[in-house]
Parts: sequence; structure tokens; C-alpha cells
Amino acid sequence: MAKKNKKHMNFGQIKDVYNEILAESISTGNKEKKGLFKGYVKALRENEILKSQFFIYSNIQNKLEENEGRAIEFIKENVGLMDDFTTKEINEANKTLILDLVFENAKLYSATVRVKELHENISKLITTSKGPSTVSSLVETTQKVAQYITSNKKENKVVVEGLDEVILTNKELGSLMVSKYNDRYADLSESEIKTVKLILESDDDGKESFLKLNISECIDLVNAKLDNADADFKMSLLSLKESLLDRKYIKESFEVDILKVLELKEDLTGE
Repeated sequence: MAKKNKKHMNFGQIKDVYNEILAESISTGNKEKKGLFKGYVKALRENEILKSQFFIYSNIQNKLEENEGRAIEFIKENVGLMDDFTTKEINEANKTLILDLVFENAKLYSATVRVKELHENISKLITTSKGPSTVSSLVETTQKVAQYITSNKKENKVVVEGLDEVILTNKELGSLMVSKYNDRYADLSESEIKTVKLILESDDDGKESFLKLNISECIDLVNAKLDNADADFKMSLLSLKESLLDRKYIKESFEVDILKVLELKEDLTGE
């Protein structure tokens, strides 16, 4: 098991490194790293400090707002979620995620300079105590984060969705699917690896085709159950079939939609 390392890393860096570790574990089949990511997700679910930071970093990094005043208010509201926690508590919570394996993979923190600066500035806003001597610095840092938000482009927006109690971006939702599958299977199957890679790598046409294929398979499973269903169950199945027929590919919600369809197919097959 990986040991804890006392090296300081802000939560933005921690989050990105874990995502890179997941991608590496999929490509190499490294079970230790798959387990490491699963432990990370578990920690997010169970620790309010870590979960709140995840929300804050993702929310700010993907926010679209042209008005600087509203951007500043948005930042303050997000950072305010950490008001009940001391800097010591925050640092201690973060340290629980900084294992030797994470520290060794810190080079995987491949964010752009712009994003790295954002992570540092968010960390500063979260951990700096408010007082007469820090007001100017906090105002300046808030201004820098606001400038990041106002310069965000629409094509860079990542929809934020919730799975269980953890708030995740669509990109990271695809990653979390691996942990979800690992709860049921010892190893990822080829189809599961294909699903994750589609979420992380495919173009729109590939994602749309994959969604349509799985919707079609669900409809076939529903049709097969209709023959032997009683009246009440048949009504439920017909309602489900209608819902499936109405489903369309939506780029912004693909990761959430495919996860729901895959889970439905699993339920229909009785697995």
C-alpha cells in the first residue's frame, strides 16, 4: 500500500494528478493505480473538506461569466463554502490524498500555466486567513481568479453533474465510472475500457453511435420482456420503451446519459 507523503500540493494539483493516474492505469492495466483512484473517490464521498474543494475547483475552473462583478461574487460564494474549516484542517485533509505513489507521479500534473496559476490562486483564497494584513492580497487574488473566469471560452465549458453525493465534471464522471464498475468487478472488461476511452477520447460521431447502439440494445431487451409481462409490468415497460425512443444524443450531457443507459442495460439483463 502506498505511504503518505508530506509534500504540499494544492487540491487542484491533487485532483488533476489523480485523473492522470487513472488514465495511466487504464492504458497499462496497473491494478495498484486503479485502486488508488478508487480510494480517492471514496475519500471525496466521505470527507466534507475534500468534497467541498472538489466542487469549488471544478466550479470556478469551468465557470462562464463575462461580467467581472458577477464573477467576483461567484468566487466569494464558492470560497465561502470553506469558512467552517481551518487552514490546518484543510491541509491535513489534503495530506491524506498525497501518497507516495501520487508524489512520484506529480510530473503528471500537466496543466497549462494558466490553470496552474488558477489552482494556486484558489488555494490561496481558501487557506489565507482574513485580516487587516491580508485584505489587499486577497482582493488582488480574487481579481486574478475573476479574470480567469471572464476569459473562459464557451467551447471550454464542462457541464457539472452529480453522481451520488460527489460533484464531478463530465470528464471526471467518465473516470468515476471505473471506480463504480470496480465495486462489482475485480477487473475492467474490454467493453468497460472501451466505454471509458469513448468518454475520454472519442469525437461526437463516435459517442453518438455508441449511445444509439446501447439504446437500441435496451429497447430489444424491453421488447423481449413484454411477451411475458403482466398488465402492470407491461405498462411500465412500454413507458420505459417510449422514454428510450425519445432519447437523443446531447453533447453536453453524454457522459451522464451513457452511464444511465449502461446501468439500465445491466438491470434489464439481470446482471
